[in-house]
Amino acid sequence: MAKGTLLATIDRKPFERRLEQSKTRLEQAKRELDRIEKMFSQKLVAQSSLDSAMTSYELAVLDLKNAEQDLSYTQLYAPFDAKVSERLVENNSFVKSGTSIARLQDVSKIYFNINVPERLLTANLGRGIKEASATLATNSTQWYPVEYVEHSTQPDPVSQTYEVVFAMAPRDELPLTPGARAVVKVSLQGTLYPDGFVVPVKALVGDEENGFAVWLYNKETQMVAKQAIDVRHIENDLAVIEGDVTLGQLVVAAGAAQMRDGLKVLPYKGEK
Repeated sequence: MAKGTLLATIDRKPFERRLEQSKTRLEQAKRELDRIEKMFSQKLVAQSSLDSAMTSYELAVLDLKNAEQDLSYTQLYAPFDAKVSERLVENNSFVKSGTSIARLQDVSKIYFNINVPERLLTANLGRGIKEASATLATNSTQWYPVEYVEHSTQPDPVSQTYEVVFAMAPRDELPLTPGARAVVKVSLQGTLYPDGFVVPVKALVGDEENGFAVWLYNKETQMVAKQAIDVRHIENDLAVIEGDVTLGQLVVAAGAAQMRDGLKVLPYKGEK
């Protein structure tokens, strides 16, 4: 349905009657105000009578505006181009103010939500998206260009993945149902820090005055060792570091402040 389409309405007659009553009261208040003003100009009434008539007229104006607003609330229109995914109230039902009528799916754009593992996001910090495309899981022969929209900066506490959102304009040849499975392919540009490694900020220990370090995990001994590093850049919850750290080494990301040299720990294994 297009933006502005009527979604639902309630019985308008009581509100229309109240609107007519408000118009009648306003006309009466205006006639009374005109009469008092004329008498006041002839010094036949006191200032208080004019003030009282003016107040009554202003209150009638406000009452009419409220009645018009209440009448407009009797009809609910689509706020954007949408598809009704679920109707929550049956026809001819009694509803209260604030009751949800239906659930709408925004069809002005097609959104693709993917979950990116923490290791991939941190490894590619600082690299811009060169291009991205998506295809339906049911038909992987046709790819469509998509644009990056946003990504979450906090990982899922269980899966340790970040949600990334891409979007594209609707296509007539691509009928989609909300929740359909899709595949997104992303090509990245080069990194701004080719000699650095990316770790979560919470993996850093120390400060600028005394220097920073990270705790490295040894798979064979299952122990941690403190390693001094230089912090090149911090963006959101991630940091680019340089130092005596090699690709493939494990860095303690949770509970780094509680580590000590030679402490035996076990790595966390999230759900796949």
